[in-house]
Amino acid sequence: MQQGLRRVAVIGCVALASVGSAIGCGSSFTCARKGMCPNDPTPTSADIAACQSEEAGACGAQFLAARECVHNTPVCNAAGITADGGSDPCNAEVEALTRCCVNNRSAAGCSTF
Repeated sequence: MQQGLRRVAVIGCVALASVGSAIGCGSSFTCARKGMCPNDPTPTSADIAACQSEEAGACGAQFLAARECVHNTPVCNAAGITADGGSDPCNAEVEALTRCCVNNRSAAGCSTF
């Protein structure tokens, strides 16, 4: 689960959520959007493509829910980037994503769970 959460954070907060999906904070969030921590990297075209593929896959709704949560409640580490590891406000979403991926190992983005 730790590696799966890291993927959500890196692609979730760094760039995740499907194109055109609404997200909190009064802004729209897309796979191309930079994370909320001050030093989060700008997503690459490969990050964006992976994000879009994951959200179109069997666990897409769960990826989106986890990414929206991470984006709306960012946990930044001392370096100013999205922290690896558990984010208490998003535990339910990450657990739902993990359950989906465990049951759908071949789904886009689920091989790391």
